[in-house]
Amino acid sequence: MRGMRLLGVMLAVSVFAAGCSSPSQIGELKRQIEDVLSSELPNIPVKDVNCGSPDPSLDPGNLFFCTAGVDGGRVRIEVSIDADGIARYRRINSLVDLDRLELEITEDLTFDIGIAVTVDCGEGHRVQEIGSNFVCKVSASGETRGVRVTVEDIDANTSWFFPVPVAA
Repeated sequence: MRGMRLLGVMLAVSVFAAGCSSPSQIGELKRQIEDVLSSELPNIPVKDVNCGSPDPSLDPGNLFFCTAGVDGGRVRIEVSIDADGIARYRRINSLVDLDRLELEITEDLTFDIGIAVTVDCGEGHRVQEIGSNFVCKVSASGETRGVRVTVEDIDANTSWFFPVPVAA
């Protein structure tokens, strides 16, 4: 999602008292993660924030990971508690909009090779690690090939390489 970096950089929105973590503090942390993700990823329901079991400590200096369910998988969030007890969040994987990606590849390939193509990357969104690859199918003139897509950054900017063999 281009231009959306709320969790791409560290974001501090929560203050917790130093010392032991209470269930209400963990609950508030999870609600804040859900709120921040919902504002970063509009129109994508965010649910089921999980920070592991047992609940992590919110003591200053602690670092832990949470996940949140979204269309396309579970995004991972790194949470660090600074010396003042402020929780800082950083999303560490990318959410690729497959419809946008299909349109982009379709337009580029149709222009580049001079014939109409159809591209199938799946539906909805796909959670991907930065630097990872996946394959979309490209059909043209009765043939199907693949496009290897590489996720470049937290904003789901991608690069792609065509043609790639497609497994049957």
